[in-house]
This record gives sequence, structure tokens and C-alpha cells, in this order.
Amino acid sequence: SNSPISSLTRTDMERPEDTVTPYVNSHTTAVNSVVRSLGRYQNETMRYVEEWEKTISTRVSTELRHVGNLYKTWARYDSKVANLKISLQKKTTKKESDIE
Repeated sequence: SNSPISSLTRTDMERPEDTVTPYVNSHTTAVNSVVRSLGRYQNETMRYVEEWEKTISTRVSTELRHVGNLYKTWARYDSKVANLKISLQKKTTKKESDIE
């Protein structure tokens, strides 16, 4: 049979030489295209990862500074509240001693 499928399934001895070369060339071209595409994909992926890392690092650093500032503010007010409690306790103790 001379169908396209039967021509591909023949052994090399049965297949005419002029049909082997285009078949091999088309596969070689396809493999080369895939290799080039893979290289571009790898490069684009690396650029994306590097850009993502810079963006995330910047955002995380900014948020860490913000959290540090919030902690300092909280610590300052926590200290003020503690001092107010001590002051209130002293005044309450003094009033109780004055009453007795």
C-alpha cells in the first residue's frame, strides 16, 4: 500500500531514500524549535523569579519596618499605662491611709 501511514511503518530498506530525509529533517526542525523555546522559557522564568523576589523582598522589608514602628508605639503606650496604674495605686493607697 502507498498510504502515508504505511510509508512511515516500512523498514528503512523498503522506504525510498527521498522520503526518509524530509521526515528526519522535519523531526530535527521540531526538536530544534522545542530546544529554542525551552531556552527562552527558562530565561523568562528566571527573569520572572528574580523580579518577583525583588518585589516581595521590598514589600516584606517595608512591612517589617512598619511593624517595628507599631511595636515601638505600643511599647511606649504600654509603659504609660503601667505608670498610670502605679500612680493610681499610690493615690488609692494614700486615700485609704488618710481615711483610717
